[in-house]
Amino acid sequence: MKNADRQMRIGARLHAARVAIGLTSESVANELAVKQGTVLRWEAGESLPNVEMFIDLAVLYGKDPNDLMLDSPKRGYSAIIAINHAMCSFEGRAQCPIMAPCRG
Repeated sequence: MKNADRQMRIGARLHAARVAIGLTSESVANELAVKQGTVLRWEAGESLPNVEMFIDLAVLYGKDPNDLMLDSPKRGYSAIIAINHAMCSFEGRAQCPIMAPCRG
């Protein structure tokens, strides 16, 4: 459940960032060329955006990716690594392309 909880917290931060700047899930979907349901699944913590899409979201929301990804951003800790670890865990991989074994 640890990874599901992490995904839920990431989703909540994505939702809060979108609402804070007054965007609708539909407008975000249109901007990123995805379905509105995809944005809603990210925000509900049912799935995570890929690394490229996550960075696009951070730019769109005017946020540092670390602030969206990490519960308490760590100095020198890359959000990209955190995203990759979360995806490895979500996909059930024992090995991580960046670090082996995955510490996600």
